[in-house]
Amino acid sequence: MDAEKLKGFAPVAALLALENDLDRFDYLADLALDTPALTRERCTEEARVASCDSKLWILLEKQKKRVALQSQSDSLFVKGLADLIALVVREIPLETLCGERLGLARLLYEAEIIDANRLRGMEETEERIRKFADEGQNPQSF
Repeated sequence: MDAEKLKGFAPVAALLALENDLDRFDYLADLALDTPALTRERCTEEARVASCDSKLWILLEKQKKRVALQSQSDSLFVKGLADLIALVVREIPLETLCGERLGLARLLYEAEIIDANRLRGMEETEERIRKFADEGQNPQSF
C-alpha cells in the first residue's frame, strides 16, 4: 500500500507525529494496554511470529470482508505495533490487502520508529495478512 495512504490512518498519523522515542513507546504501550490480548490457549506455535525477537502471537479472522487481527506479546512495544497493524487492516477491504504487503513496517522503519529487528517481525506479520487476504478471496477457503 502507498505510504501516503498509510499516513492517512489516524493511528499511524498520531504515531508519526510524535517526535521522541519515549512518546512513541508510550503511545504503543497505551494501544497494547487498551486492546484485549489473545488468551494463553490461543498462543499456539502456529500463531507465533517466528522472526520476531520478542514473543509475538497473532490470530487472523475474517469479519465482514475485512481482516481482524488479535495479538499477544511479552513486550508492550511489540503488542502495540501489532495492535497498530490491527487498527489499520480492519479499515481496509479484504481485496485491497491481496497481492501485496501492507507497507506499514517499511514506513515505520524509514521513519526510524522501529529498527531492523522489529522490521523483520512486522514484515512477517504483514506477509501473513497478505496470504490470509489472498485465501479470503477464494470462497472455498472460508
